[in-house]
Amino acid sequence: MDIPLKQQLREALAQVIQNTLAVEISVSAIKFDRPPETVEGDLAFACFPLAKLARKAPQQIAAELAPQCGTLPGIAAAAAAGGYLNLTLQTSHWFAAAVRHLLTEEQPERATTAPQRIVIEYSSPNTNKPQHLGHVRNNVLGESLAALLAACGHEVKRVNLINDRGIHICRSMLAWQKLGDGETPAGSDEKGDHLVGRYYVAFSRELERERQAYLEAKNLVPAELSEEETATVEKEFLAQSTWQQAAVQMLQRWEQGDSDVRELWQTMNDWVYAGFEETYARYGIEFDRLYYESDTYLLGRSVIEQALADGLVERRQDGSVWISLPEAELEDKLLLRSNGTSVYITQDVGTALQRYDDYSFDRQLYIVGNEQRYHFRVLFAILKQLGHTWADNLEHVAYGMVNLPQGKLKSREGTAVDADDLLNTVKAAARRVMTESERRQDFSEQEMDEVSEQLALGAIKYYLLRVSAVQDLLYDPEQSVDLNGTTGPYLQYAHARMASLLRKSAYTCSETLEFTLESDVERELLLKLLEYSDSVRQAAESRNPSRLAQYLYELSRGFNRFWHDHPILQAESATVRDQRLALTAACRRVLQRGLGLLGIPTPERI
Repeated sequence: MDIPLKQQLREALAQVIQNTLAVEISVSAIKFDRPPETVEGDLAFACFPLAKLARKAPQQIAAELAPQCGTLPGIAAAAAAGGYLNLTLQTSHWFAAAVRHLLTEEQPERATTAPQRIVIEYSSPNTNKPQHLGHVRNNVLGESLAALLAACGHEVKRVNLINDRGIHICRSMLAWQKLGDGETPAGSDEKGDHLVGRYYVAFSRELERERQAYLEAKNLVPAELSEEETATVEKEFLAQSTWQQAAVQMLQRWEQGDSDVRELWQTMNDWVYAGFEETYARYGIEFDRLYYESDTYLLGRSVIEQALADGLVERRQDGSVWISLPEAELEDKLLLRSNGTSVYITQDVGTALQRYDDYSFDRQLYIVGNEQRYHFRVLFAILKQLGHTWADNLEHVAYGMVNLPQGKLKSREGTAVDADDLLNTVKAAARRVMTESERRQDFSEQEMDEVSEQLALGAIKYYLLRVSAVQDLLYDPEQSVDLNGTTGPYLQYAHARMASLLRKSAYTCSETLEFTLESDVERELLLKLLEYSDSVRQAAESRNPSRLAQYLYELSRGFNRFWHDHPILQAESATVRDQRLALTAACRRVLQRGLGLLGIPTPERI
């Protein structure tokens, strides 16, 4: 395997630093940036981190390193610019090897020498309704991070903890029992998760009718109540609500193992699971293992009881069990109620311990929304205080809210935009763009359906991943399918253009590939290709796929400029044509693999 260009340069520069400054620096600590456009050079190395080690000013360090680096093979020039060392590459020496590496290596982005076993938990849907727009962002983020980390050489396990028990599940069950008249997904020609979600909405509707009747009977006007009064009234209402109390009783029967309730619960959950599988399959989401809260919700209680016996937690006067977290500077946390039942974080403690027993992971990532930041700080602190040192290797990867412009898209359930409706709506928009485009292909109906689905997936996933996950996001379905914007379809169309050129030329990679291309556009595109493995590594390490998404957009934009400015198939000579085709092939390979890491398909024709 050829060592990628930047790795070779890092190793060579580390040796020059040792020889010139008598300072040892790890190869991985050497970072290259691009110099400003006004500065001569292809790569820049900041000498500031060496100042303390060498006891010299960064400007002096750069000046001493420049003449030594200027003699390295493949370096056309080396110059000091302030505290930076700027390197100009010899095109023929480096770029042919780099392009050949990108075209021939099975994993050209592989970028780590210290592989870890990493568990990523994402999705975590409830089984009382379809997955919604928030789940789509969760799923897309989790899947892309898993792919990025695997591409860097880590062993990645994708897991999903399904929330399949609780009062919300019983609400759907009760509404179906009272209102469903035996309706099934097969009989209604409806996905199971949508059917169950419809009955969850029906429960909420019936509960609201009861609430309004209660308020009228009490002559209460919600707008006139204080926040405290509103909470008191709601508590009193739920205590006497026929629908709410029936759901509570159903949950109690479930916990007691009532066979009728358990059978209904299993039947309706199976309907939901079948619906989830369809949604996951359309979005390209996969898991190595599914966990179910119904199997794990009791795990934490025995852990806390043992911690109580070991004196790590305390039982208070009312019988409840708490843990103090002074080292983490967090408030005391309830772990067991006075009646001995677990709270939610206790379940998470038990699940984390089982997960570690299952995988002995080096690191675990939880993909969960921003609003749960404090919850995970507390969870990690509890695990650490209970003596589990691996708690230091737990991470919460947070993400922001995602909404749609008012009135753009409505959910069939009336509460949130579900994942299937979203994909269908964006697919219709993509189909319309394809039909109206001047560049439209002569597709059969089946091809039109397949490509519009691929474009819709590209539109949704790229739009969600192009910004940092922690940012709140307004998703515009129409804007996301624009073939000329910062969108997934723009990148997919660039790939299709590359594929078309290569198909027409019947290009194959040559072992004797050389590069003499020297135009600014071609050189800039070659330099952009050299950034690929770094962009993958940075996206994985920072848990931020937007870094790769932005890189791929810049690569696509650079290729489109190259394609516009330089004839490829009609180049002035066969040598130039072959070099430009090789450059096209390398761009296509990087774009195809990079989009693949974001879960975005790359159709050959659009």
